[in-house]
Amino acid sequence: PSHSPHLSQKLARVLMMPPLTRHDNVADSVLSAHFTLRFGVEFLFQSKLIDAGAVPMGFSGLVSHCAEITPANFVLSHLLLTHSLQKICAPYFSTPESTTTVKREIMSVLAHFIHPKLKKTCNCKNLDPLPEFIKAELDNYNHLVEITVENTIEAFRKVGLNPNVELFRAPKI
Repeated sequence: PSHSPHLSQKLARVLMMPPLTRHDNVADSVLSAHFTLRFGVEFLFQSKLIDAGAVPMGFSGLVSHCAEITPANFVLSHLLLTHSLQKICAPYFSTPESTTTVKREIMSVLAHFIHPKLKKTCNCKNLDPLPEFIKAELDNYNHLVEITVENTIEAFRKVGLNPNVELFRAPKI
């Protein structure tokens, strides 16, 4: 399909990243890589970022171009897909200074998801608390991650494989 070069490029980028888990045993490393890829495809599908034919859709470009800030990129797409960020902005659309206020409100929420390495270099102790509906969406997002991990484990067990998922880092917030 027309997305094949794009998908190949993105997969190559993922494969060049340091492994999520390191094993002395090559078979464990291969199993870990298979688990990570299987989880990734399932999670992308469940997150409505690819269709059943693995064709990118929706906010998949946003997620793939921001891979360095995983899991924040997935959380951002989830908040956009659930219209949660729009709910933050809605009360301010009728005011003359709405653009500045909307930017501040969105940035206040997004600041909670700054990459952990960046958090150490900025003053993130004074962040406003997240609105309750955003917290609820984060719970929904984390539940989706947990369900996808469980489904991936079950798929592996059905074919007689037992991946060591304790070393797998799921993209939870």
